[in-house]
Amino acid sequence: MEEYLPQSIFSVKACSKKPKDLRIITQCNNGPCPIIALLNCLIVQGRIEQPSPSSVTAEEMMTQLGNFILNQNIPDENKELLLHAQSTSLEVCSSQQLLTGLDINLKYRAVDAFEYTPMIELFDFLNIKLFHCWVPSREDDEYEELSKVSYNELVLLLFDAEKQKLKEWFTQTGSQATEYGIFEMKSKMKPGEVAILFRNNHFFVVTRQEDTIFSLITDQGYLHSPDLVWEEVTVSCDGKNVNADFLSKEELIEDDAKLAKQLQEKERERFNQNQQARVPRQAKAQKQRDRNAQKAPKNSKDKDSGCKIM
Repeated sequence: MEEYLPQSIFSVKACSKKPKDLRIITQCNNGPCPIIALLNCLIVQGRIEQPSPSSVTAEEMMTQLGNFILNQNIPDENKELLLHAQSTSLEVCSSQQLLTGLDINLKYRAVDAFEYTPMIELFDFLNIKLFHCWVPSREDDEYEELSKVSYNELVLLLFDAEKQKLKEWFTQTGSQATEYGIFEMKSKMKPGEVAILFRNNHFFVVTRQEDTIFSLITDQGYLHSPDLVWEEVTVSCDGKNVNADFLSKEELIEDDAKLAKQLQEKERERFNQNQQARVPRQAKAQKQRDRNAQKAPKNSKDKDSGCKIM
């Protein structure tokens, strides 16, 4: 590993999850989100060992990812192509780009369309899907023009005074997400699938749960909040927060109330069963007492105990 690799330390968060806890790597606002997103994605997918309970360094993260790439099985089919992809991935991993930021240029024609670069080849080799959700609807007036350009090309077009509609669309979608984009991303993900979302120059681990897309919360500010693990992906970034089992705080309270009610009902049922069993026992005991009383000898007072005078 290169000598100038930073030795920054990143805290590890334990997330409450059944049957065992999930540990993820957290970051501050300007943390190296590419490497953290890749490792967290592999961790959630269960393809790589979870980090130590306390913290990891940048060097440890780079080493772990590099070893994972190096140890991938290369099948004979398309072996030459895959070996080239492996070599390229190792080059990206050994550079500073995963710590400082990847050169990603999205295309507006689809949520999985990006300009092909060595960084994109890294995602492909790791078999990790990469998405964005910044696409126009096919019904939008701007769709035809936007579908032909990438982000870098659009930025240049915005300097053209005649491209007013494009400027308006760019401004209105400043969160780099559209409802149509989120819908399209859901349609390309299977339930339970884990991928990475590129949005606002940041990489998020995402998963689809039923009809909702959630992103993994890696902000170090939530390090000691084990029940805040996923956030619903929305255009306005105001989605609900859920735990590792995808239950919100309100749903947890509701579940606790249901559990308490079930326990009360079981306790009441046991009490009623005991009461019902007690009545026959009491009746049986009374019958036994009555039988015993009938068999007992008569009281001595009933016998003639007087003295006869001869």
